[in-house]
Amino acid sequence: MSRMLNHRSRAAAIGLTAAALVAVMITGCAANSAETPSESTGPPPSAAPVTGLFPELSSLPSGPSAELITAAKKESGKLTTYLSFSPPAMQAIFDAFKKEYPFVTDGETIELSASKVEARIVQESLASGKTGDYGETPANYLLDLLARDLMLPLDAKELGVPAEMMDNEFMVTVSSNLYGLAINTDLVKESERPHTWADLLDPAWSGNKIAMWTNAASLGNLAPVWGETALLDYVAKIVEQKPSMFGGATAVVQAIGAGEVPLGITTYHQVMAAAEKGTPIAWYPLEVVTVSVSQAYVPLNAENPSTGKLFLSWFASKGYDLKEQVTFRGVPNLPGSTKAVVGDNELSGWRTDQSEEKDAIEAKVSELLPRG
Repeated sequence: MSRMLNHRSRAAAIGLTAAALVAVMITGCAANSAETPSESTGPPPSAAPVTGLFPELSSLPSGPSAELITAAKKESGKLTTYLSFSPPAMQAIFDAFKKEYPFVTDGETIELSASKVEARIVQESLASGKTGDYGETPANYLLDLLARDLMLPLDAKELGVPAEMMDNEFMVTVSSNLYGLAINTDLVKESERPHTWADLLDPAWSGNKIAMWTNAASLGNLAPVWGETALLDYVAKIVEQKPSMFGGATAVVQAIGAGEVPLGITTYHQVMAAAEKGTPIAWYPLEVVTVSVSQAYVPLNAENPSTGKLFLSWFASKGYDLKEQVTFRGVPNLPGSTKAVVGDNELSGWRTDQSEEKDAIEAKVSELLPRG
């Protein structure tokens, strides 16, 4: 658990880095449009776009209702969040939120990985009856909370968000993790980098030259577009390339940045964070960008539920640009850098109601992947 530290200058610094790299990404997207997967070694051409992940919005988020603001003013003035953002990022976010709503005077972040948040909320609910006020995590880590009725119902009108952003009555889609290609810019020229998933099967990238995460999500998320058969065939072929396997996305980024491996598959937000610190690394979308969708929610037993909902509403509206600047995470159906990075490339990922299918596919992918 860590208190947020004062760090007001980070947002501006990250914004410049994000803008510069987004320009490179958009150039890469244009080049991708002429690429087609290899018929002999790669996956088939993409199917119809996946629907239900990021539907077109009928309107942009407008911010909280007056009634919600009034309700939040009557609470303790504290906001406790379950987020894995860095302390400087959270400080910049809380400073901006406090400026908008000065009656929220105290902010605290409980730093937990997505896989641990669910158990924490259950334990707190059973022990003290009170929990934090806001969380944001992939929906598959929230299924137990749903089953136990430990999530607060949300109202789109009260939050000022379009109904299309509501995954269900308990979750609002405000963030995502994008998976694509990362390269060490000292080792791989932009003109020589892979542009498609099929390009990664080129013999030039065999023999520990591709860094990959042992977690199956980055590849498993291709199944909604490619189908199970084509996906598993591709996984078997990329395993034949003898990739270097790592236990987490952070380790993949560190290995590429250090030059241990020239390129690999990893998350946009972690590459951008490393690039902002001067690491020679860049991220590019492949022709299908795999995505893990994150949902915002308020626990049923939140100590300050209206403050949690107020933060959610602000994060989806006035605070959204700052969120993208300091965390490099957003959604491609809201204007911003995430939308620009994805460009015209196809998205592939799982909806909340596909959790069982997702788990089954990822189990099969995991069986094929080496452990490292």
